[in-house]
Amino acid sequence: MNTLLSNNDYLFRIARHLIVNSSYTDNLGLYNGKMGILIFFAHFARYTQKKIYDDFAGKLLDEVYSEIHTETPINFKNGLCGIGWSMEYLLQNNFLDGNSNEVLAGIDAKIMERDPIHMSDKSFETGAAGILFYILTRLFSTKREKEDIPFMASYLESWHQIAQKEYVQQTDLGHFCRLFLQWINHEDIKFTVNKLLPNIILSPVPAKDEEFIYLPFGLKNGCAGIGLKNILL
Repeated sequence: MNTLLSNNDYLFRIARHLIVNSSYTDNLGLYNGKMGILIFFAHFARYTQKKIYDDFAGKLLDEVYSEIHTETPINFKNGLCGIGWSMEYLLQNNFLDGNSNEVLAGIDAKIMERDPIHMSDKSFETGAAGILFYILTRLFSTKREKEDIPFMASYLESWHQIAQKEYVQQTDLGHFCRLFLQWINHEDIKFTVNKLLPNIILSPVPAKDEEFIYLPFGLKNGCAGIGLKNILL
């Protein structure tokens, strides 16, 4: 029979498990890789006020940036959009200091290389909806002055064409297209980076026992997601 742990004991054991094992994963992404684990450690460092966990989050960030390569996908689930969104999340919640337009210039440039008009995958995790969600996150993190917008006008015009066709659809892409059109029209919109984690990524909270060691490492149905949800409860 498994012995249930207190919340603090549970979190510290998850943290130790991830410190020992997470650097071995070659997945850099938000859902199943190092970026999601990094978000757990950023929160855990603030929760415990222990620098060791902040240092480990920094180590993971260094690994992510050093391991991004030309074959890294752009999708939200485990690609550049999820990595870029994570950086926005960390910056907007004061886990990191910096200007997001400078920090994310390389990722934004890589994402603009992909023509969205010819994308057949419209899903959130691997397709157009996730890319547009990242774009919206970036647009709503900046001022409305033209020089602050991190994407080229021609790239945003492609999304404008898509939005005019897709906004009527009751899908993730349709919803984000409606928000994009509202941004185009300078409407007042409540859009916050903090809504994503509890609504989309985090796992249900299981019993607080040692069974977490058999789970994947990441946020989506994994150790980091379980730990983060216990912090945010």
